[in-house]
Amino acid sequence: MTTATQPPSEFAEAHCSPSSGFVGSSECKQDAVGGGGVGLLRFAYADPPYIGQARKHYSHDPNCAEVDHAELIARLITYDAWALAPSSPSLKQILALCPDDVRVGSWVKPFCAFKANVNPAYAWEPVIFRGGRKRGRGVDTVRDWVSEVITLKRGLSGAKPERFCHWVFEFLGMRPGDAFDDIYPGSGAVSRAWQTYCASPRLSFASKAGGGLAGRQQQALELEPPTMENSESTTSVAD
Repeated sequence: MTTATQPPSEFAEAHCSPSSGFVGSSECKQDAVGGGGVGLLRFAYADPPYIGQARKHYSHDPNCAEVDHAELIARLITYDAWALAPSSPSLKQILALCPDDVRVGSWVKPFCAFKANVNPAYAWEPVIFRGGRKRGRGVDTVRDWVSEVITLKRGLSGAKPERFCHWVFEFLGMRPGDAFDDIYPGSGAVSRAWQTYCASPRLSFASKAGGGLAGRQQQALELEPPTMENSESTTSVAD
């Protein structure tokens, strides 16, 4: 496997050994839009170690090895819909392995780790999406980007913030009752976010009259993604 140059700032939230079980299919039984469980789907999220970074950052795991992304994507394709979190330098390499109908979203980080001699900083991460639940005109529009700061002191490199996770769930049109497989569970942040998403009293796939998560975030999302000039004025994380 060709190794791409990787960002030295944040790294994927992953244990090197992928999960094989579903998370959420039995825990999130309520159906916020009705339907008695009809039309529920299978979703997956994969946040593996970045290419070339597995042993460097997860050497404590005896099973740690470079991820075979072709094999991973073949597994993801068996789901109704999925999201994959690569690094920006490896995006071209991984997209070449994906079906033609994927879409790339962006996690923009107004606060991120700045490293010595890395300028411009790595201040965004791509997310590859495929599939998802169809939306009608009566629901909130979900952006293909989210602006959210990184997490700190979560015990594992690259633990994802809750708002990022909720954005992924919304992008795919997930709803309580769907089966969800967090393939690289890492710190468990994504699985916990799925629980809080399921427990949210009003989700964006409900009618606009009911508000919804996207509606509640509308004002914040109307802001332009931060530029590098703005990011540099933010206090950086020390090495």
